[in-house]
Amino acid sequence: MNEKQSKLNKYTAYISLGILTVTMLPLIYCSFFDRATGDDLGYSAAVHRIMLRHGSLREIISSMADLIVHFRKYYQGTWSSLILFQLQPGIWGEKVYMITPWIAVACIMGGSFVFSDYLLRKKLGLDRYSFLTVYSLIMILSIQFLPTVRGGLFWWTSVSHYIIPYGIALCCFTWSMKWLDTGKIRYLVLQTIGMIHLGGGGYPEVVLAAAWYFFLALAVILKIYESDETKRLRYLAIPFICEMAGFAVSATAPGNSKRGGEGFGFSVGRVISTVFTSFKDTFKSIFDNFISVRPTAFVLLILILILISAEISHRISLK
Repeated sequence: MNEKQSKLNKYTAYISLGILTVTMLPLIYCSFFDRATGDDLGYSAAVHRIMLRHGSLREIISSMADLIVHFRKYYQGTWSSLILFQLQPGIWGEKVYMITPWIAVACIMGGSFVFSDYLLRKKLGLDRYSFLTVYSLIMILSIQFLPTVRGGLFWWTSVSHYIIPYGIALCCFTWSMKWLDTGKIRYLVLQTIGMIHLGGGGYPEVVLAAAWYFFLALAVILKIYESDETKRLRYLAIPFICEMAGFAVSATAPGNSKRGGEGFGFSVGRVISTVFTSFKDTFKSIFDNFISVRPTAFVLLILILILISAEISHRISLK
């Protein structure tokens, strides 16, 4: 890469990071006024009462377990989400709740950085400044164009059910690639822990993680994904099975049928049908949403794809 191109990439990266920083300022300002509402208060009430009377950690854990059992029986089975619901930041003080959007942004930006840095820089070979430009645009797209900013950033119940698992999922995806590439046991352990949590969390991340492991395995088998040791692939069954086990505990909860109504049921056929329907509805929803409300998102997405494609093509031409 010549010096002129290098300087252009550097300035483009700085400008992109600057725009990202400016777009974050309103969110930072609003975070100082964020307070617990609705389900935040209901789920965490028992733990908060124990803390007010200076109860022991054992009492808190026991109370949390009792609520999970109760909700699994009468309402829903997402056990790992229920753990986080009860630990909403407001139980440590009304104003402490303001860290909710910071946690949400950390999960989105942190998870995305870990994943995209390894995929785009390590695997695809983007240089540092090209990567920072692409990353900044992805973050603007991910944060500023959330379907619901309140639920995605400012409401703990939603953040802990969807956004935190999203960040964990992206980290698990990265660790799965690092395991294939290095064989270091810590990456297998970390992704297994993460996948256990995803199994009891929001269903979108369950499907997302399962799809990732399926397509990653397919890529390795078809030699699309280059790995030094393809035999390591078999060990990815461990985190996948752990996620499915956690999901089974969640999906078979009696409370799901009470919440879902008479037509609710669980079977392999319904799971397959639900997965395919979710993909169809997701693509339709994304298209309708961005066309009617946020067409700028498509411009950013196209720009990201052009930048990645141009950088990869440039590197191939140098070989």
